[in-house]
Amino acid sequence: MQPINFQTEAAEAIERQTREELGIPDETFTNSLGVAAPVNKRRSSIIEYKHELQKKINLGNDDCYKVERALADVEVNNDYASFASAVIEINQNIRLMAQDLNRRLDRMDGRLDRMDGRLDRMEGRLDRMEVGLEKITPLMLYVRVSENFRRRDSGLTQIPVPFIVGEGPQNTDLPIIESVKDIESLSKPQVKRYLTGYAVDHDANAVRKELKAILRDTLGYSTAADLRFSFT
Repeated sequence: MQPINFQTEAAEAIERQTREELGIPDETFTNSLGVAAPVNKRRSSIIEYKHELQKKINLGNDDCYKVERALADVEVNNDYASFASAVIEINQNIRLMAQDLNRRLDRMDGRLDRMDGRLDRMEGRLDRMEVGLEKITPLMLYVRVSENFRRRDSGLTQIPVPFIVGEGPQNTDLPIIESVKDIESLSKPQVKRYLTGYAVDHDANAVRKELKAILRDTLGYSTAADLRFSFT
């Protein structure tokens, strides 16, 4: 949509007014001073005719006043018509701008709808990733346990085996387990906290040594010496 150029429109309006024939009656140009009527009814010719009258009489003469009044009436009508035309054109431009804005808003709505669809798909993927992580977490327990078995066999320092459920055992008050002797030193509540953290099913009413044996097996202490160790 082209912007409104008021300077150009004003120049065109002046040009139209210069060329157009004004609707002034012929009898307006009859006079008693012998001044010839204008060659046409264009504004410039009429103004020239008026000047010829003014050369011979003062401005109060009836003939001159008659021409002045006719010109004034025509100019008022022309100015009103030009103003009305400009208002109509401005309104048309406003409607075009509104239509263009509505089209752009419609396109933006379409883009937002597509973005919503993409976000929904991303949320679905995140949900699937969370489910995947839930499946991976127990596997990490077995990976760490297997790695620690290899490290113990090689005389290397063991790596922490984090809980599956909740935080721990690192950065808690639970003792660190690096051998079956560490398991033996645990109290029954501590053993139960370990088993709960590793999501191991157990009988809450089982005796302490049975719970310790379950924890030993969970953490992969499976050498002959570990299995012969007698818990109390």
